[in-house]
Parts: sequence; C-alpha cells; structure tokens
Amino acid sequence: MRFIAVSAYVLRGLSSRSRAASLKNRLLDLCCSGDIIIAASMVLSNAALPNRALCSQENRMIREMTGIRIQSSQKELALREMIDQSLPGTSDSFREEVFSECIGRESVATTVVEKGLAFPHAKIATRMEPTVCVGYCREGIVWDSSGEVVHIVVLLICHKEDHLSILGELASMMQVPGVQEKMGISDCPEAIIQVLQNARKYRSHHISVDKKKLTHSIIEHISQEVRALQASRVFLFTNSPARLAGIMKELAPTRMSLVTNKRDLRKQMASLDSHVEEVYQVAENLYDEKAILMELWTQEKLKEGEIIVCISGFEYDDMPQLISIYSIPWDLYNESRILNYQVPQGIDLEVLSRLIYLALELARQGREGKSVGTLFVLGNYDKVKPYCKQLIINPFGGLDRQSRSVLDPSLSETIKEYSKIDGAFIIDNDGLIHSAGTYLSIPPNKGELPSGLGARHAAAMGITLVAPVVSVVISESTKNIRIFWSGAEQDIYISSR
Repeated sequence: MRFIAVSAYVLRGLSSRSRAASLKNRLLDLCCSGDIIIAASMVLSNAALPNRALCSQENRMIREMTGIRIQSSQKELALREMIDQSLPGTSDSFREEVFSECIGRESVATTVVEKGLAFPHAKIATRMEPTVCVGYCREGIVWDSSGEVVHIVVLLICHKEDHLSILGELASMMQVPGVQEKMGISDCPEAIIQVLQNARKYRSHHISVDKKKLTHSIIEHISQEVRALQASRVFLFTNSPARLAGIMKELAPTRMSLVTNKRDLRKQMASLDSHVEEVYQVAENLYDEKAILMELWTQEKLKEGEIIVCISGFEYDDMPQLISIYSIPWDLYNESRILNYQVPQGIDLEVLSRLIYLALELARQGREGKSVGTLFVLGNYDKVKPYCKQLIINPFGGLDRQSRSVLDPSLSETIKEYSKIDGAFIIDNDGLIHSAGTYLSIPPNKGELPSGLGARHAAAMGITLVAPVVSVVISESTKNIRIFWSGAEQDIYISSR
C-alpha cells in the first residue's frame, strides 16, 4: 500500500539543530516501517483520528437543520421566508440584519454553486449557534441576473468567526459521491436534509483503517519524542477546541499550547480536562503558522532552542491536515535557499530572510487590490547614506529602535503601507529601517541589466556596485522578486506564486 502523508515542513531545511533532526528522523523511521510509504513532499492530509474524536454529536459545528417549502419565486421574498423559519422568536431588526447580509453577499457574487442549487449565507457579529435552513421550491426561483433558476436553497446563518468552518463542513458533505445527484431528484426539504445528514455520517465514518493506524502511530510517536526532548512543545492551531478532545487525549501528558484567533476559549479548555498549558490568542489567520510563531518569539513567549511541533487543520474534518516542525528561532527566518550563498560580509541572514518574507507577502497580496513594486536595501548604512536623497519626509525619522525593526512582525503592515511610495527602504545590518521613500543617486556604472528591467532594478543593482549591500526588489508588473549583491543578480529562486 502507498500512502503519502508527511508535510514538507517536517523535513524542510534539514535543520542542523540536532534535536530537531532527531525528531524528524525518528518520525521518518516510524512512518517508513512495513509497507506504508511516506512521501516527504506532501502534507499530512485528511489523516484520521480515532473514532471517538470524530463522530460525537457535540463536536459537529452544524447541530441541526430545518426545512421549508418555499412559496415565493422571487429571491428576496424566498430569503425572508427562510430567515423567518430559521430564526423564530428573534426581533424584526435582527432578522432584517440577517437579510441585509444575505443580499449584500449576493450583490458581490452569485451563490449558485450547481445547476438548480444555491448556498446563500449571512455572517453576523452576534454570537449564536450556526443555523442551516434547507428550502425547496417546486416552481423554481430566478436567482441572479443571468436568469439562473434554482429549486434548492441551503441558507447558512452563523457568527462571522464560524463562517469558514461551517462552509467547509457543508462543502465536505457536498463532496460525498452521489450527494448532488440525490439532492437534485429530491422533491421536498425533508428528503434533502436526509441526504445531507447521511453524507455527514458517511464523512465521519468512511475513513480507512490504514489512515487511522497511521495517524495514531504518528501522534503517539510525536508525544513520546516531545516528552523526551524537554525543550519541545506541541502547538494545536484551532478555533474549535471541542474537536480536539481525542487528539489531546492521544498526546497527554505532552506539553501542549493552543493557538486561536477567537476570544474566551480558556473556559472551553477547562471543561475539556485538557493538558493545555497556554492559550495564545492571535490576530493572524491560523494557516500562517510561521508568522504566528514569529510574533510569539518577538513577545518572548518562545525560547531559543525550543522545538515546536505544530498540528493544524481541524476546522473542516475534525482531523489534522498538517504537521510542521520548527526549530526556534532559526526556522522562522533563515530560508535554506540562501544559506549556501556567499552574501556580502556583515549581512545578517536573519534580517535578509525576513526581507525576503516581506517581499513574498507584498508580491502575493499587493496593496488595496493593486500590485506593488518596491526596493529594500540591506547593509552598512554609513556606506549607503552618501547615495540617498529623500523624496518625502522620512516616516521612520526619530523613531526608537523597536519601532523601526523589520524583525518585529507588528511592523509588517506599516512597511507594506509605505511600500506604495516611490523610492527604497534603507535598512542596516541590525534590521533597523533608517528611511523609506528614498531616492538612490548612483553614479553611472558598467553594470548590465537583463532586458525588460527598469529604473527600480537599475537602482537595486547599482547600489550594490558602490556599497557592500544586498538589494531585494519586487517588480510591480510581473510580481517577480530579484536579489542583487556585488553588482549582479543572484540566481536564488524566489517564487511569489
């Protein structure tokens, strides 16, 4: 049997830190035993926990569904019928708020997902139990400007923090073979609800024995190794701690911490009789593990030399989707792709790696929906200063060290905002920003740029000819990231895709 399971993050970088390497190698030894083959390039996807962690009713986000035969063939009136059915006993103003949210979402894009089927949803600020209402209209409802007619409407109303999790649960039901066909031939809401409930039951129970064995073995071995390495902890990333009861029992008495972006989860954790030592509330998306760990490191909640095992991806299937291992702080900044290069003397790899990370985020995300091009110059400020001229008032002038450090994750949004301004960021070897919006006045040189590159890239290359610095430049048109030092572009592959 062949089973692809272990994340590339488990193996990435081949860290020289012996304890991290020990844990990684022991996991590989375990996973390669017998006839189970683990590929080191994939994630631990849909790995199964023991049944007791999967199928309990209290772990489900969607507790029940209601049904209604829709009378109106107009979308707005049909939504009002369903909202009234879903929220009996609530105020008129609250139901109006839900209706406005539904219509607002429809104005952005249609919620028709399949022929004859629509999934409208309202995410609201009021804390409430998620509500799913299934409506059926025999005559059909004209749903959007294209004239698309739907007969089945599945309305979701939930708190904004539960929105993606509930959609994920509904989507997982729809992916069960035959569900959409059975829904299409159903002629009443009760039959449709039965199809969805059967699909949920199928998703909960239809997990191979091999997956269960493999996940149980991996979790058990992680627990043993983390306990053996005193400087190790397991971090569980989730907004639904009730779903973690099974895995926490598997890991006990391992040192565990919970990472969430929801408020007031400590009370829930107390009711679970868990071994969680700390609950960290963060602002970032839980999928951005590295950024979260960088923030915790900056706040001195992680210690140098710690090995952190991150287990995440519980939001949709009550099971982990990804296992990652980080050696603190080295794996947070130093990208393996730059370690083998002879960078100019004095350049701090931690700072350079952080700048590459920021450049990647800017290239991928842009700013306010638009692509961004910018230039970071890293190195000895005294050597660069003679070539600098401010295009604007320096936004970093007069700030203290902490407020200018690129290693502080809380400064990321400020840097991204100023990236819209023409000119370069000038950063010293300690990671302190000396200026932004800086024009580089460089004397003529014999450096040759590849064709198609403009003034920003010319400045990026030129400054490295006259000063011992590294330039990281983002192309606004192509989103490509290029790195220069010693007057030449370095062949480091940095993908922004």
